[in-house]
Amino acid sequence: MLLTPRFAEAKSVRPVEPIKVNGSELGTITISNVILKAPNLDDVLIVKEKFLVMFLEEMRELGYRALGRENLALNLDRSSEAAFILAGTMTAADCADERGLTCGITIKWELLDRSSKTVVYQMTSNHEEMEMRELDRAAAGNALLLGSLRSLLARPMFVQALRGSGAPAEAPAAPEFPPGEMRGCPARTLAMPKMSEDVLNATALVKLNDGVGSAVVISPDGLLLTAAHVATTPEVVVSFRDGKEFPATVMRVNEQSDVALLQLKDGSRETPCLTLRMPPPSTGDDVFALGAPGGERLSFSVTRGIVSGQRTFDGNSLIQTDTSISPGNSGGPLVDDEGQVVAIMTFKATGQGIEGLGFGVPSATALSSLGLSFGEKTGALKVERKTASGGLALSGAADRPDPPWFYVGKDAPGKTPGWVGQTRGWGWVTIVAGGATVGTTALLNIGSTPSSFGTLRTWNTVGWAVAGLGAGMVLSSYVFAPDKKPPATGGRSTSGRTFAAGVGAPGIGLTSLSIMGTF
Repeated sequence: MLLTPRFAEAKSVRPVEPIKVNGSELGTITISNVILKAPNLDDVLIVKEKFLVMFLEEMRELGYRALGRENLALNLDRSSEAAFILAGTMTAADCADERGLTCGITIKWELLDRSSKTVVYQMTSNHEEMEMRELDRAAAGNALLLGSLRSLLARPMFVQALRGSGAPAEAPAAPEFPPGEMRGCPARTLAMPKMSEDVLNATALVKLNDGVGSAVVISPDGLLLTAAHVATTPEVVVSFRDGKEFPATVMRVNEQSDVALLQLKDGSRETPCLTLRMPPPSTGDDVFALGAPGGERLSFSVTRGIVSGQRTFDGNSLIQTDTSISPGNSGGPLVDDEGQVVAIMTFKATGQGIEGLGFGVPSATALSSLGLSFGEKTGALKVERKTASGGLALSGAADRPDPPWFYVGKDAPGKTPGWVGQTRGWGWVTIVAGGATVGTTALLNIGSTPSSFGTLRTWNTVGWAVAGLGAGMVLSSYVFAPDKKPPATGGRSTSGRTFAAGVGAPGIGLTSLSIMGTF
């Protein structure tokens, strides 16, 4: 079969046995994406379609009711019907010159209950494959990714998370915020697209560890609106069009509405800002999306479209637009022809044959969902976030991670430290040098005169001391060298070097990955 992975030569360092299940007792499941975080790049690398098909086939063979990619030729895909969504984020990958080249990957797996919009299970796998030197990159990638999935499918807690759940459940209660007042921007008309430069000066790039988002300044006191799934940490760094960067604190977050409020730490700095348009725009009105489509390299871009309609999804009011948006636009403003913010961009519907379906949170909804209103001055606005980071609440349990990599990674348990080989090598050199000194002085002692005997005896003693030192060095290199057998249980968590996307380590196979955009 075309998709059959070629990894017969590779061997798992810690083989696992996936659990066979009775799918009728579990909720339906699909796999959305396996993403490689690329902290040194703006792009997001996503595993190709064929790997997702391979994952689904593996799960079906084990009894899971895995939906999606049922017939690629007929474009039959039932993934939208699944009660659970499985996603993975590969955070590290590396190789070590051990056991015929051993490579490892670290993937954080998350299981989302679609009905409650909560993550019900988390687990981090640290998987290694040996004897990969002769494999091509595609085969090595197959072995590593499938091995990581099997580590997940061997967990009883994962199976339990799918059991008796997935039914409609009450969504988490929306957070309640105390009323917050802030100073608004002076009213002014910025005719678009002629005054795009002025509008762009009031937008910002939000820099994250694993990508970028956008934001818009809505108060001269350094307050910005963005999307909740952009503000995933207590503090972020925002960059303006003039190149200046500032740390910003996440003040308020509402995951249900997907909006968040940021404040520059230098809050007194007068910042160019935009006014918010409270009445919703009409269908057919011109609108402009500002942000960083595709990443930092295309930051502060403007695209044009129209309002396609007013929608309500899961109780949330949204503005639909055909304006071209991409990863990096998220959290950025959608403005009207007078430069007023009509919405904060939140997501884009994607899929084969789907184009021009972007959605934003109306300005009035964004303010009310954060408990904000405009006044004469900016008051205390900080409210601690009570849900998990990343825009989704964690309602289930986080399973224990796999033991750390054994062969791969700096100072990994079981990996022979560099000093062992050096000590052993110099030890043998010292033994030879000391032995040669002892032998030479012994030969010269034959027929030596009384005057030279003392000198020879001194050198002979030094030779024995040097040889003894060398023997001690060799012995210690074996005594203190770690055992090569993988430990049965986990120890200190040690990941490998962060995998720099674009630099192909042997066997990892970036040719097995493609650059795609998700919003």
